[in-house]
Amino acid sequence: MKLQSLPIDGYTVAVRTVGTDDPQAPAIVAMHGMMESSTVWLPVVENLLDRYRFLLVDLPWNGAQGDQWGRVHTPDTWLALAINAFDLRPDAFAAHSFGANVLLAFLATHGAPGTPSVVVSPFYKARQADFSWALLRQYVGEFPRFVEESMTQRAGGRPVPHDCLARMIEAACDTFGVGNWMEFWRLFSRMPSLNLRALPQPTLVIAGADDFSSPPADQRALCAAIRQCELELLPGARHFLLDSHRDTMAQLLARFLAGHLPDALAPACFSRPDEHVSPVH
Repeated sequence: MKLQSLPIDGYTVAVRTVGTDDPQAPAIVAMHGMMESSTVWLPVVENLLDRYRFLLVDLPWNGAQGDQWGRVHTPDTWLALAINAFDLRPDAFAAHSFGANVLLAFLATHGAPGTPSVVVSPFYKARQADFSWALLRQYVGEFPRFVEESMTQRAGGRPVPHDCLARMIEAACDTFGVGNWMEFWRLFSRMPSLNLRALPQPTLVIAGADDFSSPPADQRALCAAIRQCELELLPGARHFLLDSHRDTMAQLLARFLAGHLPDALAPACFSRPDEHVSPVH
């Protein structure tokens, strides 16, 4: 793994490069969600490293740089600055959770015509009128549950004592900070105003059918708003698919990349998937 980092306007942006050394191999730029590192992608892409170069971008909302980065630049501008600073030339994009929204805003605002994109567990509402006080109260009220789900998924099924878990959730909410929350809400509420219909690239949306924070109806509405979009809803799955459904995520990513990057080698057969995948178009 090669790690490069650069200071940009008082914050650190980094890129981890993993995969084949073949300079002709397709380059996949991948982004993380709020309060997580780009290393969240490593278990998903480990079986694809012989045919792709993955450029895993760490951005200021990775949990290590406070919650005031939004005062400097919008999230999609941070991504544009990182791409330019490291001279990244992606053949495809992949992004998770908040990072998926950042990618969609970047594509709609800064552009990367024709670049195939995979967005995992994005947040979406189709109408500006959907952003009501009731919705805000709902998301604020559900946030501790969202944090708990993140912790339990990343614990890999290992039990966490209830009193310890409660303290961890409280500490995580405090660390998340009001600034990060406001940046999430600001970007989330921008989604209806983005001209996603103008995006020309093939897009794959992957989401959990039981994700209470990004429900299937919202994912269907997002896919309907994008000209060339395929939706995969994973039965029984929730939000943190890169942790909970790694094998299936790897299969879906491999299939999408092989279908849209013809210069790549066909993906090797994977072992039996850990759950059934239901495509929705």
